[in-house]
Amino acid sequence: MVWGLANCKRVFFELAMLGEISQKEIRVILLNAR
Repeated sequence: MVWGLANCKRVFFELAMLGEISQKEIRVILLNAR
């Protein structure tokens, strides 16, 4: 479970680096993922 969440964070981070989604959106998604 923890590894899966860490993997999700990495994916979101990579997407943000590519400019696909903003840091704010990532925060919302991660908070909702809990």
